[in-house]
Amino acid sequence: MYSCTELKTPDLPNSARYIITYLKYKHLVECVDSVTFRELVEGTGLSPRTVRKAISMLRDLGLIRIVRDVSHGRRHLYQLNFKKLRSFDGNGERSVNAGIYLIDVGIGLRKFMNPKALSVLFNSEVVFHTDNVPDQVLDLVPEGTEIYHVSKLQKMLQSIDGKVATILIDGILDEEYARRIPELVKSVSIITCTSPITYAAELLRCGRSCRVIFRRTPIQLQILSRRPLRQINGEIIKCIKVELCGPNNDKICIEECSVDQCFTCNDNVAYVIYVRPS
Repeated sequence: MYSCTELKTPDLPNSARYIITYLKYKHLVECVDSVTFRELVEGTGLSPRTVRKAISMLRDLGLIRIVRDVSHGRRHLYQLNFKKLRSFDGNGERSVNAGIYLIDVGIGLRKFMNPKALSVLFNSEVVFHTDNVPDQVLDLVPEGTEIYHVSKLQKMLQSIDGKVATILIDGILDEEYARRIPELVKSVSIITCTSPITYAAELLRCGRSCRVIFRRTPIQLQILSRRPLRQINGEIIKCIKVELCGPNNDKICIEECSVDQCFTCNDNVAYVIYVRPS
């Protein structure tokens, strides 16, 4: 068995590094949660024997997770463990310049975070976050990274100079931080992931009548497009009304609204609802 102290990522054989690259592509570009052994063989072009050996090595290093596919008997599924894989480019060197980055996590799930945001997060030495950042995003922070609540940012500005520091916020729930942080940190680089408002607007443009639930924790996100709210289990934290407007419905009008408004329906309206499940 290998250990992380015995075998660093740059010392992995090319086959193992190729599998890491392939899994990154599947996870981050195609937004696939896991792949089968057959997909690894076909996707990498490596022999089954080589893939098995590489999987064994990566598993011992904790760089991949192996889970059983309950829908297909004994078949296993493979996932990259980003918490163990600090370097986004896989060469053991940081691929992000030192600086302070502000990431609006948007919908707050990995598949909706853009590659730039993930690259910064995976290379971060220090991470600050608000209480509204989903656990699913914090789970992506690499092991060994210093993690603090955003309230400690101002006192630590000098100590993080020269490091890759990331501030994670939910742009809708953390409006105050979204406004204050760029004033506090003049050189901050802002990265925005897929916004639930943009997602809601696209549903409206496509004519979709649906309810989409993003099961993030501790605050769940729901989007209602062209349909009213029936019932909801939990405490509603915030409601945003998203409406197509303008002569050709080519503009997006948004406003915070009451829960009561969500029980009405309009062909050009969607609601973004944040809920703390009961």
